[in-house]
Amino acid sequence: MTTREKHRLILVLCVTLAVAALVYSVWVTHDSADAVRGGTLALGLTLAFVVGKSDTAAQVYLRLRQPPPGVAPVTAASPIPDRIAALEQRLADLESMLQSAADDEKILNTYLLAATIVGTLFAAFGDSVSLFLMHQLHITAIR
Repeated sequence: MTTREKHRLILVLCVTLAVAALVYSVWVTHDSADAVRGGTLALGLTLAFVVGKSDTAAQVYLRLRQPPPGVAPVTAASPIPDRIAALEQRLADLESMLQSAADDEKILNTYLLAATIVGTLFAAFGDSVSLFLMHQLHITAIR
């Protein structure tokens, strides 16, 4: 599963939780208070992903501390041109890693923002939407 697919999965799961709680509220329990539960679960899920996001600073530190794979370690006794070339390569690798992490983070933040908006709207207005739907469908709501 690609990173982008994982990000989409967060959004789809949050929307599914919110809509499922609304449907459960309208057609099963007839209690509008149940409609907000999906939005609350969606908010919790997005919070878990925000807290669990990768720590870029730790990745940079580890990348700087470890020699690149397949490259002989450069020591203080190595010739200066070799040390400079090794440093240039490590910086290029680090820049590439940071650019990739930044791109992934932008995409993740977009999906998390959308999931948070969905969760917040359902948590705030799910009960009202549930009552409206029950009224339109002539279902007696539990008060």
